[in-house]
Formats: sequence, C-alpha cells, structure tokens
Amino acid sequence: MTYGASENSTRLGSPVELYKFTIQLTDYLYTSQESDITEGLDTYKATPIQRSDLSFEGEANKSNLTISLSRNEAIALQFIDQPPPVPVLLYIYRYHWTDSINNKVLVWSGRIIDVSWADAIATMNCENIYSSINRRGLTRTHGPSCPYLLYGTDCGVSASAFQLDTTIESLSGLQITSAAIGLQPNGYYTGGFIGYVRAGEPTEYRTVLDHTGDTITINYTIPNMVQGNDISVFPGCQHNLADCFDKFNNGSRYGGFPYLPLVNPFNGTTLF
Repeated sequence: MTYGASENSTRLGSPVELYKFTIQLTDYLYTSQESDITEGLDTYKATPIQRSDLSFEGEANKSNLTISLSRNEAIALQFIDQPPPVPVLLYIYRYHWTDSINNKVLVWSGRIIDVSWADAIATMNCENIYSSINRRGLTRTHGPSCPYLLYGTDCGVSASAFQLDTTIESLSGLQITSAAIGLQPNGYYTGGFIGYVRAGEPTEYRTVLDHTGDTITINYTIPNMVQGNDISVFPGCQHNLADCFDKFNNGSRYGGFPYLPLVNPFNGTTLF
C-alpha cells in the first residue's frame, strides 16, 4: 500500500516514526518503535521518545515541537555542558509498518532551540524550519560604526591572513595562555574568537572577551580541551575607522559613516 492509503485507512494503519538529528556530518537516529529499524546502512535505535502533538490549525509541518527522551541518549549528551557549536537539525519521518520503509515521508523538519532537564528526561524545544525562514532579517542602519560582520563577505578581510595557530601553554577556567598571544598589544584579540578542532567532531568556536598580555579570556569552556592542545586565534574589531585602516588595512571597504554630522538639522536645533 502507499503511505496515503495506509494513513487514511481506518484499520490497516500502523504508523512508525523515525527521528534524525544532524550535527554537521554526524547523524543520531532514533525510532519510537519497540525494536531497531534498519534502512540501508542506517540503523534507527529503538528508544522511548515522545513528541508534542502537531498543530492542525494551519499546516501540520509548520508547528513547533517538544521532544522528550532519556538524558543519557547520545544526542542529549551533546547539550549537557553547552549547546553544540553549530545548529542541530531534526527531521521526523513517518511510514507504516505494513509498508516498505521506502515509502516514508517527511512530516516535520526544523532545529533544536534549547534543552531542559528534569530528572532522567531531556526535553528539547524545537523550532520548525518555516519559523526561521519567516523571521525578519537584519536591517542595515546608518551610523559611524561599521555594520559588517568581521571576516564576512561585505567586510572582505581574510580570516586566514590574521589567523594565529598556537599551543595552549596553560589553561585555567576560561583563561588561555600562550606566549604567541603576547606578541600582540593588549586588546588585539578582544572581540575575536578561537577555533578548536577535535578529531571527528565539529570545530568548536568561542568568543574572546578579553586579551591582556599572553592571556585571553573566552566566553565559556570547551569540553575536553586541555593544556597542550592546538588552537587558532583570530583578532577582533571595534568596527571603527581606525581598526579598519590600521589593523586590517581594509579602509576602502569600511561600511560605516564616520563623518555624519552630530547635529540633526530636522529636530528644530539651530545650526548657525
């Protein structure tokens, strides 16, 4: 039978749901069925998993969801210290046990927003993909500061040209020390970021909150990072004309308006 025929049947329907969580190139596969389900090289692990109802007021696949499962599952453990460095995507498929798994259909897709913990249960709040699409984008404003994202397309500065590859000489809480960092003046890396690569895992990025001497302070810890690990450090920008010209030699692409008049001619103020 086709999926539609089974789904609309009053007696022959035996729905099975498949949950696919994706973090970059790594997939975490689960099913609410009582036994594992194999599709090609993929195996969906049978585990107690529960989701909130889909809303049928509009389109079902556009509603937000909550997913509950054991806090010891691998996907939940990705959030145990802090969220993964990249968005975690979720795809929910549905087919009927009496049909071929090849007939499965995608009934919901989106991403995990946050995770809450209660005893042995992890509850994931998930936003559907349409919410992200419909969200209002950033609007550029006119002001003295440059609105461009450092190292972004509009900025044009090459991150690799300013990348410092170094080794952690000491690590204490959020503070990382390396002699190579001290070769730049205080504040050079403030507002920048570090990159840390673990074998087989996504690159972890952290913002640099402060740079003093040979020590930088990041915004939160990186699991399993220890003294002797290699990191990449990238300088920050104050988004002013001085940094653009003197620090990055990129003044021709400065996106701000540093010479805007300070007096507004339209607010009734006498100009002369």
